[in-house]
Amino acid sequence: MPFTDRLDSPLGKGPRLVHEATFKVYRHVQATADAFIAKFGTTIQTMQDELILMDVKQGTSKSLSSYYNRYNDLLLSILTVDDKVAYMAIFIGLAYGKLKKALLLKTPLSKDALTKEIKQHIELEELKKKATQSNDLRETVLKKDRPRSPRRPQFGKESRGTGGNPQGKDLILHHYLREAW
Repeated sequence: MPFTDRLDSPLGKGPRLVHEATFKVYRHVQATADAFIAKFGTTIQTMQDELILMDVKQGTSKSLSSYYNRYNDLLLSILTVDDKVAYMAIFIGLAYGKLKKALLLKTPLSKDALTKEIKQHIELEELKKKATQSNDLRETVLKKDRPRSPRRPQFGKESRGTGGNPQGKDLILHHYLREAW
C-alpha cells in the first residue's frame, strides 16, 4: 500500500499503543529537559535580572536621588543579586559627573561603601538645592524692597529723526539738541 493511501485510510478502532522504545526515549528526553531546567533555569533567570538591573541609567538631566530611588526599587523587586553585580550595576548606571569622577579616584571596595558615598552626595544635592532656593527668595525680596531709579529718556533713532517720526516733545527736544551742538 503506498504512503499516501495509508495517510488517507481511516484509523483503526480502539486505543493506539505507543511503541515501548519510543516511550522510553520520550521519558529520557523529558528527564534530561527537567534536569537542564533545574540546573540552569535559575541561572538564566538570575542573568535576566542582572541585565535588567544593568539597564537602569541616570539621565544627564536627572538627579542622583531619582536614579538611586529607581535603582533601589528595582533591586528590591529582584530576589537574588550578587553584591558584585549590584555594585557594578549602580556604578555603570551613574552619569558622568562629579560623583563618578570622585568614585573613579576613590574606588570604594564594597557595595555598602558605594551606597554610603551616593547617599552623602544626595544630601549635598539637597542642601545645594535648599541654598539656591533661599538665595533666590532673598534676591526676589531684595528686588521688591529696592527703590527703582528714575529712567533716563532714551535718545534713539526716533528722537534723532532718522527713520522715526518725531512728533511733539521729541521734535522740540530734537531741535534743542541740534542747536546746542
